[in-house]
Amino acid sequence: MRIIMWIVALVMAIPTYGVSLVVSYLMMYWFDKFVARRILINAIVTSYRMGGDDQILYKISMLSYPMVFTIYGGKVVTDLGSVVSGFIPHPVTGEVIVATITKMADGRTLVKGTSV
Repeated sequence: MRIIMWIVALVMAIPTYGVSLVVSYLMMYWFDKFVARRILINAIVTSYRMGGDDQILYKISMLSYPMVFTIYGGKVVTDLGSVVSGFIPHPVTGEVIVATITKMADGRTLVKGTSV
């Protein structure tokens, strides 16, 4: 989906003098922020609540991995691009969760949340 959005933005950039590229970038940033706020944090909390069980998500952008830590006031310990790990407070109780988000080779995202 992301590639299709960039192709459409490039085609539209010619008559709009590049405005569509800026709009496309802002739309993707908004979408990544939405994913971090809603989808990733829910997967982390669900994994934490289930005792550290792995949560599998599909079609998640790697740009949203570190965003979830900054939005919720966490700290990124390791950022290797495809693997992001750190501490994040539970949004309701405030307990510290050790979260690891990994991009798998087949487009899946593995999310794991455990206690300290």
